[in-house]
Amino acid sequence: MRRARLKRSEGAKKKRRLRSVETNLDKVHKEAFDWGRRVGFRAGEVNAELEPSANVDEVFSDWQDNFTQGADYVNFILPELRKMAGCRDYAGGTYTDCTDEQNEIYHELLDKFFDGAFEGFKLAFKKAKKGR
Repeated sequence: MRRARLKRSEGAKKKRRLRSVETNLDKVHKEAFDWGRRVGFRAGEVNAELEPSANVDEVFSDWQDNFTQGADYVNFILPELRKMAGCRDYAGGTYTDCTDEQNEIYHELLDKFFDGAFEGFKLAFKKAKKGR
């Protein structure tokens, strides 16, 4: 009996988390985009300083490939985006508890994050070209 009650309460918590994220979806999308733009701008400044005349699309693609293999991305960015989507990580982030809807939102947030990162990258390169 107690186990059934716990399962029902867990299910209710998931539904509340999902409802909370869904009602604030535009806000969460903007938050992921802005965060990505800040990360991309900082990375873009470093890359623009090293290769000011390089093609932004190519440099961003290279950066993205390297960034997604790094510890910051895996241990900080991804868990935070999952949390923003309403998912729950446990066992130190090794396992994730997401509904199908939350997983869909999580992937939307990943897209928004990298859209923002590309925007930040372009801004950094534009700023570097103006400064020369």
